[in-house]
Amino acid sequence: MNRITEKDIYVYDVIVLFTTAKGRTPTYKELADLMQFKSPSSVTSSVRRLRYNGYLADSNGQIAFPRNIIDVKIKSIAVMAK
Repeated sequence: MNRITEKDIYVYDVIVLFTTAKGRTPTYKELADLMQFKSPSSVTSSVRRLRYNGYLADSNGQIAFPRNIIDVKIKSIAVMAK
């Protein structure tokens, strides 16, 4: 469960793009809609893995970025390079 999947990277990229465009992170429903999933629960496992591996943080049950976003982007590049 701890290993990041290609789907997780896609979820992360959608979160980054949404956040850049809107100035806030998406809700689970918005994320599911953007990814054309039928329900928000479809993205839950990806968000959990991203949190577990330090790519995302938990902010009162909402999607949030860790405080040091530069480290997150470096990790993202490292995962894609594998």
